[in-house]
Amino acid sequence: MDNLAIAMALIQEAKEEKERLIKFQKDRDAFYAKPAPKDWGELYRKWPKEPHQSVVRDNLKVARRLLKKEYD
Repeated sequence: MDNLAIAMALIQEAKEEKERLIKFQKDRDAFYAKPAPKDWGELYRKWPKEPHQSVVRDNLKVARRLLKKEYD
């Protein structure tokens, strides 16, 4: 794979992680809006791995560097 293909894959992964992050934030906000007592297991079962903004930023940063290297 060349740098362009890797950068495109990283950008696609960042896009998917951003979409997951938005869905997670909506589910989390809806969960916090429920009155007490809350069933935390429900949220953890739906989202076993919490999406993070840092993954999006890191993927885009590496993709930008690869694209710069490819066209310099």
